[in-house]
Amino acid sequence: EPIQIVLEGVTGLDVTGLQLLTAAERAAQARGVAWVRSGRIPEALRQTAEEAGWERVPFAGDAA
Repeated sequence: EPIQIVLEGVTGLDVTGLQLLTAAERAAQARGVAWVRSGRIPEALRQTAEEAGWERVPFAGDAA
């Protein structure tokens, strides 16, 4: 069964939170479990990733 993550309501997340989500996504993929994100990536998440020097928001995928 896929793991679905909804980030639309996120108003803030620090780098540790981004790292945790990235690790969870990788762990799911390693076990063959689908990781599905729905909704838009909030600007707060994009800003945190940018400030941390990440070129893209991890786990962003292709969802709109």
